[in-house]
Amino acid sequence: MGVVTELHDAYGFEANVGVIKAEQCTLVGVQPKVVLFHSRGCGPCAERKMQLAQLAEAHGNIEFYTLKTEGNKSFWGALGIDGVPTVLCLHRDGRLTKIVGGPLSQVERAITDLA
Repeated sequence: MGVVTELHDAYGFEANVGVIKAEQCTLVGVQPKVVLFHSRGCGPCAERKMQLAQLAEAHGNIEFYTLKTEGNKSFWGALGIDGVPTVLCLHRDGRLTKIVGGPLSQVERAITDLA
């Protein structure tokens, strides 16, 4: 399976992914990013996490991350994330695509758009 890096807090997010302000992102590095926001004990989150690992394997030109809700609620609110699982796709040009729940095909389309 592909590499998906677990982030632990807002500092890790900003150090590895980027800074988000006003629906725009300044990325760290040049690779587009995909971040799964999830919660422990959430069945759909666990399933999406496994799917993300498979997608990471197929898309080596994109960096994949996960971040748990536990201990990060204020950071999530600042990003406008209010439900899990949420996938946030961060484009090279700073655009954001947010997918809350939804079918895997929707996530796949968003990731294909990043490449």
